[in-house]
Amino acid sequence: MSETGRTGRTDGTADGDSPDGEVWIVGATGRVGRGVAARLAAQGLRVVPVGRSRERMRAAGAEAGLPPDVRTVVADSAERIADEVVRERPRVVVNTMGAYAATAPVIARACVSVGGHYVDQANDVVAVQGLLALHDEAARAGSTLVTGAGFGVLATEAVVAKLCEERPAPHRVRVDSVASVAVEAGALGVALATGIVDTLTSGGRRYANGRLVPSRLGADPRRLVFPDGTSATSAGVASGELLAARAA
Repeated sequence: MSETGRTGRTDGTADGDSPDGEVWIVGATGRVGRGVAARLAAQGLRVVPVGRSRERMRAAGAEAGLPPDVRTVVADSAERIADEVVRERPRVVVNTMGAYAATAPVIARACVSVGGHYVDQANDVVAVQGLLALHDEAARAGSTLVTGAGFGVLATEAVVAKLCEERPAPHRVRVDSVASVAVEAGALGVALATGIVDTLTSGGRRYANGRLVPSRLGADPRRLVFPDGTSATSAGVASGELLAARAA
């Protein structure tokens, strides 16, 4: 099912070079989607929630401070969303729906095909590699594709880049990322849950002699003690942070 609710703009298009171009939030009823929508709307951007239920999107939009008659796009799969992107040409698509290994390439390619831009929160190796593989295609189209826009990848890459700044390239880098994550009460959201499953089921990975090679999931455990006296144990997993640290 694919259906567009037109209670905002009625021409169904968005000029990619215009400051009032639409920003679509895929997964707008989730915690991250609501938060992103609220921040973008507060900056005066034209936010369009995208999801399966118009009623839920309107309710989430009200929580995020969107107007009661906010325009919504109803689509029940990544393929349907991609079809709508090609048809309506939003300026930017922010994907928070999860299952990024499957959804990111489909939606991102649709964005590239119309010269739009794309952002997601992927943090598993397959999804991050898949989006990075679209670099040349995106560059030719003048599109910007951003993956790993959550805490993990961005924080890891920034720290490694800063530590290596104006120093010779290190022979070895180990990054122990320990995030403090706020979650809502109740069951995990679909995006977060699928991200955890994708990471755990892909096995371990590490770089050796410049190549990404398999390793044992949970390898090389290390106990970390924090400044406040608390501690945690870290171990090797195949996350997008590994690719970010390597790129840094």
